[in-house]
Amino acid sequence: MASKIDYEITEEDQTKITTFSLMHDKRLKLEQQLEVLNNQTGLISDAQDELLINMETPLYKIGDCFMKLTEQELESELEKVKEGLQEEADKTKERIETCKKECDSLKASLYAKFGSRINLEA
Repeated sequence: MASKIDYEITEEDQTKITTFSLMHDKRLKLEQQLEVLNNQTGLISDAQDELLINMETPLYKIGDCFMKLTEQELESELEKVKEGLQEEADKTKERIETCKKECDSLKASLYAKFGSRINLEA
């Protein structure tokens, strides 16, 4: 006859499990956001490359409007947008690392108490 092992889940343990779940979800969302930012940065780079080979007057789209800008103005605007995206990507990477560290800490604590009775792997 198999023996039943009882263990108690305290409120603190439940809080750690819930926090781990929330941080894990947050990290996944931040990783998706980072992917979008990287794609947008790539599109800006493509626009800068296209600007170099395009012979027509460049247009810059703001909302539903197109503005005629000189090549220098457009290059400057694209560079500003690209820098803003890069700053946002850097901040997002930092937030991902913070979430990852907190998840790792919670995971270690929970595995130390519950061992194989808990699964925190995604």
